[in-house]
Amino acid sequence: MGIGTRVNVIALALVVSLGCAGRSRGTASTPTPPPTTAAPLSMAILGAGAGGVAGRDALDRLFEAPEVTAAGERLLDRLGAAPSLEPRYATFVENVMSRPAMVEAYAALAASNPGGSVEQLTEQIGARLSEGIDGPAFDGALDRALDRLLDRPAVDGAFGELAQALIDRGRFLERLAALLQQWQPDIEAAVGVPMMDERFDARLEQYLDDPARSGALEQALTERIADDPKLRAALAGLLDDDAFFAACETLFQGLLDDPQFQDAATSVLAGLVMEVDATELEARVDRLLVTPDVEHSVVRWAHEVGETAAFDSIADQLGALLDDPNVQGEMFDALVGTVRQQTA
Repeated sequence: MGIGTRVNVIALALVVSLGCAGRSRGTASTPTPPPTTAAPLSMAILGAGAGGVAGRDALDRLFEAPEVTAAGERLLDRLGAAPSLEPRYATFVENVMSRPAMVEAYAALAASNPGGSVEQLTEQIGARLSEGIDGPAFDGALDRALDRLLDRPAVDGAFGELAQALIDRGRFLERLAALLQQWQPDIEAAVGVPMMDERFDARLEQYLDDPARSGALEQALTERIADDPKLRAALAGLLDDDAFFAACETLFQGLLDDPQFQDAATSVLAGLVMEVDATELEARVDRLLVTPDVEHSVVRWAHEVGETAAFDSIADQLGALLDDPNVQGEMFDALVGTVRQQTA
């Protein structure tokens, strides 16, 4: 199989998995607050349900970092050359290209170009597939279909578990509780009740409901997530990790072998050949990605990724950001609104 065709097949499947983070040191007047006391602060920084570990812009910048991009390219190369997948790619392409929907697309294209040679027809088919896969209509349809796939309860739950694992393994609540103790006099003055008062959690949550305050808190960490070299290295390490590769390999094997996935992929590719309108193309992409079988495969993939040591490394680096004095200072400013001189 040619490299261009193989990359198109990889891209078509990979979207399922890859397309499918103080200045005040007042002396504590009460015992250390438990980690659960930091939950409202954690939610303000990381997003409701732990699903907003970083803003979309920060994640885009992370994945666009040169070392992460290079690791992603290495992953694609490994998936393209994997002994367990290469014959599957060939079989997948052979099955798709010979299905009735594709044959009908070829016939319609040939009929619209009477007198064209077989070579010209083949070239035109290849050009339409290549241009279609790289085109804005297909790209938009993929994005929206992936959003709908991620909104499926089981998939949303699986990725929520991954996000929560980042928080738990990065010891966010423990680290934030320590910062709350460190800033205790300022926080108590701002919130209006002592930390160990039973009303404190509710008062802190109410205090953090101010969009400007919660936005500034999230931004303090988001900017660091986007630019932290150790976090970028950890993400690149995940993409290079053998266990992560094995999870992707299993996902691809299941998708490429699935007759229903092959049928839906045929419909998408035939639509590109026939240049169907954007609404019809989006409906076909939906039938490819937003299905119980794909949902099950992605949930299993997410669980496998969460078990890798490389994923733990990302959690470690994400949590370590809270140990950075600069991040702590920015968080303190956003939380309390005043700057105190650091004391011993």
